Amino acid sequence: MRINNVLPEKVAAYWYHAQPGVEEGRAAAPGERVILYLHGGGYVMGSAAKDSATASATFSILKACSSSNFSRTLAVEYRISGGLPLLETNCNPFPAALLDAISAYSYLLKLGFAPHDIVVYGESAGAHLAFDLVLYLCRSHIPELPIPGGLLMLSPTADWALTHNEIPGNSMERNRPSDFVHTILNCGYSARSLLGDLPADTLRTSAYLALGGLHLDEEEAKMFAKFPPTCVIAGEAEQTLDAMRTLRERLVDQGVHVRYHEYQDAFHVPVILGHIGEPWKSMACRDIARWIEEDLYRK
Repeated sequence: MRINNVLPEKVAAYWYHAQPGVEEGRAAAPGERVILYLHGGGYVMGSAAKDSATASATFSILKACSSSNFSRTLAVEYRISGGLPLLETNCNPFPAALLDAISAYSYLLKLGFAPHDIVVYGESAGAHLAFDLVLYLCRSHIPELPIPGGLLMLSPTADWALTHNEIPGNSMERNRPSDFVHTILNCGYSARSLLGDLPADTLRTSAYLALGGLHLDEEEAKMFAKFPPTCVIAGEAEQTLDAMRTLRERLVDQGVHVRYHEYQDAFHVPVILGHIGEPWKSMACRDIARWIEEDLYRK
């Protein structure tokens, strides 16, 4: 925060309800569960608004979890980053988005939701931000900010430094014909915008930014040990697949209970693409509902 001159700011959020006509921002009902949603977009684009591209997927996941007493989702309009050459100066570098996610989590607790009744969810860069939020909660030991009940990541972007490109035949190369994130990641705009004035090596060594990178220090990886049950949805045809597999291995090595689903021929986050994302969208909703019922809230 000091290096990048980042301060807390008030940001917007949107309630997604499983049923219409529900009072906005009402206190939690006894036993009610909630999803905290962080949208994707490489940290430089995207929105949490109900008319955004990700809204239908968010409603689909909420509907799939409704039988487990999930009735609403809080979607956070966290600050997005930017910098040269599109902007004259860098804006909202790390940890601006993380501060906003922490604030949203604190808001849910103040509404009366029990921490074990909160699932933190994101896709793509939003999944990376969801991971960072849980990492902060595990690492900070703040009594007022206990660890949530679960972490759900769809196609998490886990290697901003692209360290897996050092390996011949990496997923960025072999899955280039089947995915669409090559230009977004290789241009480096998201990585530079996130870094701000932080040292460039931070992308390779920090647990917050290199969660699935090849050069993360072993001591940093030990910070993952206190994570709640985690579900990762990945596609076998994704360009960022190698980093997701590395992240899964790190979590498992630290004793985290992980459900990892890797769908054959699936590209990056098909759940946000409506019918174009089938059959993987339906498969993901089914597997997420099963994870919640069997790993989080088994009756």
